[in-house]
Amino acid sequence: MRELKLKTLWWAMAWALLAFVFIASLIPMPTPPVQLPEGFDKYEHIAAYGSMSFYFGQLFSRFTLHLRYAVALFCMGALLEVLQGLTWYRSPDLYDLAANSVGVVLGLLLCLTPLKSLVATLDAKLKPVR
Repeated sequence: MRELKLKTLWWAMAWALLAFVFIASLIPMPTPPVQLPEGFDKYEHIAAYGSMSFYFGQLFSRFTLHLRYAVALFCMGALLEVLQGLTWYRSPDLYDLAANSVGVVLGLLLCLTPLKSLVATLDAKLKPVR
């Protein structure tokens, strides 16, 4: 795990991101005010899971830990698809699971770039509130 001064803040944000995706995946979907192109939701899946994968990768310095979180995020996506199938207002979709997986991989790949230290850089610049 990276040494971060504001570790509680960064982890709270991580759990909030997970909770947001979990809740958004299980609540009834309102009818959008604008008709979106067919398959547009796959980009939303890629963005959501890519963001989570990249963000969790920021919290750890070892890539092996990034891989563990990637597997956990994939499992979360699979679980959410199963849970959606248990509701009367959502339906599971293997293409959603595939889009989630693409997002997780893209987030991992971003952790191999200079952006991998984004949270650590922000953490170093911010001062803890006491």
